[in-house]
Amino acid sequence: MNTLALKIRRLAWLGAALAGLIAAATACSAGANVDVPTAVVGPTPQPSPVSGSAPAQRPATPTFSGQGRRSPFVPLDNPEFLTIEQATYLGDENLVLGLDVGGEARAYPVGMVYYHHVVNDAIDDRPVLVTY
Repeated sequence: MNTLALKIRRLAWLGAALAGLIAAATACSAGANVDVPTAVVGPTPQPSPVSGSAPAQRPATPTFSGQGRRSPFVPLDNPEFLTIEQATYLGDENLVLGLDVGGEARAYPVGMVYYHHVVNDAIDDRPVLVTY
């Protein structure tokens, strides 16, 4: 190989290495002092409830099935329904799961479904399972 070509090749590598060192040194320099914004110290906001629903009251004589079962869930079988006027323990803030089958509407209070986890019901002899 020609010595001139070898020198040119070495100079090219040396130039590339020098450019890399300069770029690295520039990137690592302290540079200008930049003010970084910090968090403003203030009162901690208090979370508000997502919904105002409170657990519904349990009926005085619940109808439980499967006494002695090992599951911690106590399903509610064939629940008794109240009219809107009779359900005085439910307020506007209470959530319900609504179901309409063949024009027959039912409302299952979320608090009651949350307690039982499973509601076994029947509408027009059609089995219905409600869970939450």
